Amino acid sequence: MTTIPSSKNASDEVDRFERQLGNTEVSYFLPSRLPSCDPTLNGVNDMYLHLGFTAPADIVSAKRLVLIWAIMRQTHPLLASKVVMHDYEDIRFTFEPCRSIDAALDNANSAFETRNQTKDELIDSYLNGPRTLSAHHLSHLILSSEPQQEQSDSTEQEFHLLIATTHFIGDGASLHKTSNDIFLRLSSFSDADLEKELAQALELTANDTFAFPPPIEARLSFNRGPWNQAASKAAFTKSLQKQIGGQSFSPRNTANGRRTIVPTVTIGTERTKEILRKCSSNGVSVSSAMFAVCNLAWSRVQSSKNRETLPLCVPSLNLRPSVSKIKAPSSSYWFLAIGFFNVILPAYFPTGQNNLTETFWRRSRAAKHPLLHSYTEQMAQLRGNRARSWAKEDDLKEQGKFIPPPTKPQNVLTGLSLLGNLDDIYDHKSYAQGGIRLHTLTTGSRQRRGASLIFVYTFCEKLWLSFGKAGQFWEQFQKAVDDLF
Repeated sequence: MTTIPSSKNASDEVDRFERQLGNTEVSYFLPSRLPSCDPTLNGVNDMYLHLGFTAPADIVSAKRLVLIWAIMRQTHPLLASKVVMHDYEDIRFTFEPCRSIDAALDNANSAFETRNQTKDELIDSYLNGPRTLSAHHLSHLILSSEPQQEQSDSTEQEFHLLIATTHFIGDGASLHKTSNDIFLRLSSFSDADLEKELAQALELTANDTFAFPPPIEARLSFNRGPWNQAASKAAFTKSLQKQIGGQSFSPRNTANGRRTIVPTVTIGTERTKEILRKCSSNGVSVSSAMFAVCNLAWSRVQSSKNRETLPLCVPSLNLRPSVSKIKAPSSSYWFLAIGFFNVILPAYFPTGQNNLTETFWRRSRAAKHPLLHSYTEQMAQLRGNRARSWAKEDDLKEQGKFIPPPTKPQNVLTGLSLLGNLDDIYDHKSYAQGGIRLHTLTTGSRQRRGASLIFVYTFCEKLWLSFGKAGQFWEQFQKAVDDLF
């Protein structure tokens, strides 16, 4: 991919920096736009991260959070950028740095609010209400305290923090790194410290060395020789031919629009350690094991007549370890660094506990992809081209001019977001020195009607399983975890 560097628009009175979106970013931006006829259905893939915590009321104030949010938005320019779409091939981030502390605080205030809502109310309004974000509003921060605490005299209170961003500017790792930075500053920085850091952030964006974080396609380093390219292209083409997944959840009545729920299961510390031990002894990660859990759960809810087609799972994969040693023109961790590959497993499991266990671990080990880097670049190109094609169809539908093609799209059972051990990111001991204790983490995104996405992560030494759809599959998913671990 050819990287178009950040450019400074010298014709305007204010500085403006621009860069083109990469293919992976385009594949997330274009689907988020429509339909305009129903504001509850747009914003597909807009992310959120909710954190429940207790803290002294005097350090968790709107004033302090706006200061911290201003620092984040000036340090990580994509949070405060806009997207300008000239055509399907020319889509750009634009960023106008603030030139004073007052301007930076006003900018942060425009993307911050306080509420008196519970965790479930916060998440439900974000997932199922009108879209919070837009092409000109790429991030938002909400602080909420529960209504019954308004008159409390206690120095320690229960709070909820919800960070919302579009998916085309970053990923789960970006969200978690941001929340860690927020809590570190809340717990240990004075107001004077925060004001000083904001002034320093403004100085950095004021000089001529400013640069956007580059897209993931420009960060990947691997052998681009002709033989390697030919081999990776052949492998990529062959892998696409194997994508024969045909099973998906039964369609529901969507006449009343999208309705996303987030059932979440937390597994205790000791049991989490046992699950990790079993996975390690069988040579797999918890993430790989979750594909086989999906496989088993789906086989239990399907009739024998529906086994001629295979369940297809599409996981997102964190590419940051692959690009961490590559020097980039920006130190910001706000960039989209995920790739995709498909996992297709047989639609049935053998009977008998011994056969079940043996098959489970064998299929867990099969849930890998060999040519990650080259595959990622080619998949990004494919996803970008598909997104442009589908965006054109969306625009024709808005105009009433779309004629659907005769082909039937491939069915996908579910997506998986395997976040790993989040305790490696969160500095709980440092928060505790300021009296802050995190206890709940929930994350997800706005989905298309009928879509599903499973999140698996470790937080506070516990394994968390979250699924954006209730029903028989989710029940069997939990049962499979119980049976196998």
